[in-house]
Amino acid sequence: MSINLAAPPPCRIGCLAWIPRFRGAGREDAVLMVQANYGPKKGFYQLPGGHADHLESDWEAMLRHVRRATGIVPVVERLLGKDWVPANPETGAAMGHNFVYLCKPVPASAQIRLPAAELTAHRWMTPDELAEHTQPYQARRFRAMWEAWQTDTFANLHHGTPLPPAA
Repeated sequence: MSINLAAPPPCRIGCLAWIPRFRGAGREDAVLMVQANYGPKKGFYQLPGGHADHLESDWEAMLRHVRRATGIVPVVERLLGKDWVPANPETGAAMGHNFVYLCKPVPASAQIRLPAAELTAHRWMTPDELAEHTQPYQARRFRAMWEAWQTDTFANLHHGTPLPPAA
């Protein structure tokens, strides 16, 4: 398959934050998720973040979206994982990459401010709670990122499913 470099296929860049909750005594036990109030994601929880604008890096977009969507100013530790998502003809969404950044934990008492038009709730979530609160691909992504977080590795995903390691 040849690629037309003058008119490449559209590709969106998603920028998400993995923000653990700090319980004290060196314990982090859950991750911040926000509930969408729009489109096919309405009512489901997802990691906070959004898409990069034209000429904006994924890093800058993640910081901007998370600050606007939660009131938290994330402090990034490292890139935790990447998830390639196929195009969705039903919604018109282009294929893309979602970059998930591991951020420093925030205290359980942190005040979360949500923009009501976009997000209706937040929840500190563990892998055990995903089935009833997320879409299946979001649950797969969350579990893979949780594993990468716990093992200090990198999650390379294809629509939430881990890719086999390169030979």
